[in-house]
Amino acid sequence: HTLQRSWRPMGLWQHLIAGDNATRGIVVSSGGSLLPLTWAGLALLRIMGSKLPIEVWHTPGEMTPDAESMLQLIGAAPKVIHTKASGYWLLPHVIAQTKFEEILFLGADITPLANLDTLFRHRDYRRTGALLTTDLQDVRTRSWYPDAWLRLGLQPPECKGPKRCADVWETDSAIMVLNKKRARERRFFRRSQQRG
Repeated sequence: HTLQRSWRPMGLWQHLIAGDNATRGIVVSSGGSLLPLTWAGLALLRIMGSKLPIEVWHTPGEMTPDAESMLQLIGAAPKVIHTKASGYWLLPHVIAQTKFEEILFLGADITPLANLDTLFRHRDYRRTGALLTTDLQDVRTRSWYPDAWLRLGLQPPECKGPKRCADVWETDSAIMVLNKKRARERRFFRRSQQRG
C-alpha cells in the first residue's frame, strides 16, 4: 500500500488502459512470483515514454486484487486467460485472445533499457509483419525438429556447413512484435489449425 500511495500523486498512466478500439499494444503473460518483475519492467517502459496500452494475462488465481491495482497504476489491464495450457505454452493462447491486431509481446521478466514502442516502426516488421529475436539454442537439437516445419508444409531450416548458422537459432519469446492480421492474410494460422 505504501508504494501505491507514493505513485498516486504522480498522475501516472491509468489513462493509457486501452479501450475496445485499440489495435496495437503490449501483451505480457505473467502471474504469481513473476508479477513483481513484470510490474517493474512495465513501470520502466512507462518511465521511458511508452504510451502503448498494456495487457497482462494470467490464469485464474494468479493475481490478487492488490496486484491488479498495482498494474492499473501503470496503465496495464489485467486479463484472465482460460485454457488448460500453463507456463510457456500460454503464449499462443494469449496472442490469440488479445484484442490487439499488432502485438509487442514481452517476457514476464524482461528489463527494458529503452522505449520499445518504436519496434513497430522497424523496417523488418513493416516489411514482414513480424520481428523476432534469436535465442541461443539450435533448433536441430530439439525433439520436434524437423516435424514442426513439415506439419506446416514448410522446409525445415538447415545450415550449409557443420557450423551453426543463423537459420537454426531458436526464437526467443522475450520480445516479439507480431501483426495478427498479416499472419491471417498469409493463412499461417489456418494452415497450422488444419494440420493439428
